[in-house]
Amino acid sequence: MTTPIIVRRSLVAIGLLVTVLAAVATMRGAAIWAATSAPLEEPPIAVAELQNALANEQARAAGLTTELDQLEAAAAGMAEALAAAEGQMATDQATADDLRASLEAAQARLAKVEAALADAKARLAAASRAATTTSARAGDDHDDHEDEDHEDEEEHDDD
Repeated sequence: MTTPIIVRRSLVAIGLLVTVLAAVATMRGAAIWAATSAPLEEPPIAVAELQNALANEQARAAGLTTELDQLEAAAAGMAEALAAAEGQMATDQATADDLRASLEAAQARLAKVEAALADAKARLAAASRAATTTSARAGDDHDDHEDEDHEDEEEHDDD
């Protein structure tokens, strides 16, 4: 007693249909239950609002990219200025070293000139003292001669 195959297949198809309908009803009931137990405080954002927000963020990103490019250009300019300043500093250091060496040489020459000047002053003072001493002696000798001449005149006057 076998049931005809068409009846069996029909019963299986009906069972499947009832199962699918029960699953759909269960999901629908679960969705309603979830919606009532956790209502949304804020309604979801509309697509137009999302598109506006996206456009605003893209504009902001473009502005930030422009600022970043400007900052990179400024940093490159600062790096060039720093390199130029370092080069100038090296040049200035070399110039300062040359000037320091020139100053030391000039100070050495000045010390020699001052020593020569002091020596010349000492010789001049010695020569001046010698001349003064010599003229004082000559003046003493001259005074002695004058005294003798006066004495001779006095002797002639007495005659």
